[in-house]
Amino acid sequence: MALGPGLAVAVLAGLESPLSAKISDRMARSGEHNPNPDLFEQGVANLVVPFFVGVPATAALARTAVNVRAGATSRISAISHGIFLFLFVLLVSDWIAQIPLSALRGVLIATTWHMIKIEELKFTAKRSTLDAIVLFTTITATVFLDLISALAIGLVIYLALKNTKLSKHKIQIDEQETLGD
Repeated sequence: MALGPGLAVAVLAGLESPLSAKISDRMARSGEHNPNPDLFEQGVANLVVPFFVGVPATAALARTAVNVRAGATSRISAISHGIFLFLFVLLVSDWIAQIPLSALRGVLIATTWHMIKIEELKFTAKRSTLDAIVLFTTITATVFLDLISALAIGLVIYLALKNTKLSKHKIQIDEQETLGD
């Protein structure tokens, strides 16, 4: 019964962590990242954490991007972030509970806005008709449904149409500048 949602979370986690590492490597202009050790460690941790009343977790794109932009060069930034969160929850959770959710939503919207690169969205939409369809469908589904459903819809559309004329690239792609290098 819980296999479907559990599998969806596992697939999302398996995609989000390497994506987060790839994006941070690209932002920091560092070398290639081997995701295998991270995925194994994350899998083991996510299997064990429920026994301690924890919630499975993955890498966070937003936190990673903020750390890289702030100049973080090691895992200490992620560790210190976890320690600060733990201390805040432990020491001032009553005060934090008083923050209106609308204020937190505003912070999330502002963070998201600063992460979006409009030029990259335009480039993706112009690259091929299929890319434009997948991009706008996934964004719309994320707004009206949820992230997992949106990713599933985008993936199904892409897989169904990838061998059609819609996937033909309209512009040249510099393979050195893509995330798939």
